Amino acid sequence: MSETVTELQDLVVAQRAKIRRMIKEFREALANYMSSEGCDCCSNRDDHAEHKAVLAKLLGVPKYSDGSGHDFARFQTEK
Repeated sequence: MSETVTELQDLVVAQRAKIRRMIKEFREALANYMSSEGCDCCSNRDDHAEHKAVLAKLLGVPKYSDGSGHDFARFQTEK
């Protein structure tokens, strides 16, 4: 029985570590995206597109069927 408890504890620890890594990756990707977004004079379109693609990958956002970008709109809050 104690082996089962130890295995479960190890699993919980591993899952917590995985969640912490995912949050760190998401936080970094979002910060990169936000920093590359800006007004026309100070935005970086190339970085912005790259950071948007990273966010889409991390969040599982599918591409449009024509490949023109990622369909973030499908996840927007309905107004």
